[in-house]
Amino acid sequence: TTKPVVKTTKTELDFRMYRSRMSGAYLFGPAGPAVDTEMNLKPLVRCIHGPLVSEVHVMQALVNHTVRIYNASSHLNSGLEVINIVDMRDMDEKELIMHIDTDIENANGTFYTDQNGLQTMQRRRFQHVPTEANYYPFTTHSFMQDTNTRLSLLAAQPLGISSQATGSLEVMLDRRLLYDDRRGLSEGVMDNRPTPSRFFLLVERPTAESLSKPPPHPLLSHPSLNAELLVEDLRYYSPLYAVSNSDIDITEVSGLT
Repeated sequence: TTKPVVKTTKTELDFRMYRSRMSGAYLFGPAGPAVDTEMNLKPLVRCIHGPLVSEVHVMQALVNHTVRIYNASSHLNSGLEVINIVDMRDMDEKELIMHIDTDIENANGTFYTDQNGLQTMQRRRFQHVPTEANYYPFTTHSFMQDTNTRLSLLAAQPLGISSQATGSLEVMLDRRLLYDDRRGLSEGVMDNRPTPSRFFLLVERPTAESLSKPPPHPLLSHPSLNAELLVEDLRYYSPLYAVSNSDIDITEVSGLT
């Protein structure tokens, strides 16, 4: 919910798997659409609340998932930090994604990703091509939008991203594959380790000023200032300090960049 304008964007996050058909170190070839993961349906959930951050931890055998909210009077409190630690050593021929589903009406599966952390380019879903042809590079930021809402997903590491349905984004997290795809590695992808990934999820509304400006070229767009600041925080952690003396209230916590 965006508090200043009291608008809610329905957002659901889960983890799914592609079963491999012809995937290898250099090729992505799923056997069909992504399916529910084979995880424990009764995870351990832990909630932590403190003066600097509040966190929810969801711990399962395959993914340790953390969502963090910063109690900071800075850009850090504008988004949700998402941290995943994936361990696929007990899986074979599987490719794990983080799937985000919203009520945003991005027509034709249109969304945007950055090109090597610089220019932002429009991407779209093509109906008559296989799943793998609708995956695009995702270096630092991606977003989808309609006339009322923009949802940005910001990443600390480059990954692959797609929008397989209206209002959805999915990000490839890790893969474990037995077979060589005959592209030069001469082996599958079997050296998996617990792998962290870190994101910010940011929901924004258009301002009156932005609505008054002519729309940008349809193939180009730009991340917001908040998104740019959060990307920088993903690269370089912002320290948080809680200070208490006669002049400063301990509840006043600031993020420094």
